[in-house]
Amino acid sequence: MNVIDPRATRLGAALCTASAACYAGLSILAKLSFAAGLTLTGMLSLRFGGAALVLAAMLLALRRPLFPGLRPVARLLFLGAILYAVQATLFFRGLERMPASIAALLLYVYPVIVAVFDWLLNRRLPDGRTALALVIAMAGVALTLYPQPTSSVDPAAALLVLGSATGLSLYIILSEDATRAVGARVGAMWIVLGAGLSFGVAGWAGGTLEWGRALAEPGLIAALIVIGTVLPVTLFLAGVGRVGPTAASLLSTLEPVFTVALGAIVLGESLAPIQALGGVLVLAAAVLVTTRRSLPAVAPTE
Repeated sequence: MNVIDPRATRLGAALCTASAACYAGLSILAKLSFAAGLTLTGMLSLRFGGAALVLAAMLLALRRPLFPGLRPVARLLFLGAILYAVQATLFFRGLERMPASIAALLLYVYPVIVAVFDWLLNRRLPDGRTALALVIAMAGVALTLYPQPTSSVDPAAALLVLGSATGLSLYIILSEDATRAVGARVGAMWIVLGAGLSFGVAGWAGGTLEWGRALAEPGLIAALIVIGTVLPVTLFLAGVGRVGPTAASLLSTLEPVFTVALGAIVLGESLAPIQALGGVLVLAAAVLVTTRRSLPAVAPTE
């Protein structure tokens, strides 16, 4: 019989909540980076490359092996360089053209998309809760994107963020086995390294890296690495071990709530009432899917 430690549960919930707050800060930091003139490839190559170095240093400090074998490493690098990098590109390109609060809300259709992919790939018929969540999510997206006199959303930007949510869903499905085989921390290090290399090569080939401009904003780059990547990953992993994957995934749905609050405080953003209602429906759909059964304990990442 397992004895539940209330203090460990409270600590785990606090860690997962802090992870969600850090991920919320990522959208705000990205907005500030774009305003400072940083390029997408320069910003993300340094973010992911720096995060990989910090995660590697943490693993070495814990005396954990970094290299789990050629085949697992190749698979993890591929996941980072292709799926992770593509979904991040779609999200940040959409974020450039819409408020951070709306981008975060649209991204959170991903738990519903994960359930749909689970049905399609594993031939499991969706239960009533999943079907209801899909309907609610679609209604929520429609209301979030409903034209407003002062805050209409660029349709192309919305498609980019919804494409990112689809890519994130595929990443979660395909990375679950790969990260379980080597451990979440080692898997995270190689995946973000793959993403960093992908953005570095793309930026070098396209002449858009402009690292000089990015390094002229050391505070932003350090915050993107630590607050936007390393802290949320490690806090989520520490939290999920104490509260379990379902509760951890449920607590991660606080991210867009934090994003809306930070967007209002830092960027002066605001949601129209109908958009706020749409956001509530999107989050309700995410909660419905998250609580229907145990889902992969993968922290949302942009």
